[in-house]
Amino acid sequence: MEMEREDLEVLVIARAGSDEVDAVLYDPMPGGSGLLDQLCDRFKEVMAAALEITDRCPSGCARGCIDCLFTFRNAFFHKHLYRRSAADRFKSWGDVLLV
Repeated sequence: MEMEREDLEVLVIARAGSDEVDAVLYDPMPGGSGLLDQLCDRFKEVMAAALEITDRCPSGCARGCIDCLFTFRNAFFHKHLYRRSAADRFKSWGDVLLV
């Protein structure tokens, strides 16, 4: 999808008394930009691309790198990001969007 990082935002909400969290993806543009609808319509493609990048890093890294997981915005969390763990999660979640 043609978009910038800021075009969609995510809000992570902890569940009281649990290690689980919920994530809400939203369009911050007043009235919406239409990107969220496109993401929903193309969710299988989005998940396939995410799995491809994390399962088969373009650089072939062992853990995580700028080509698969690392960005400037998540630099504080780089030590906690593992591409194989992300790929395993994507596989277990599947490509069906829960709304």
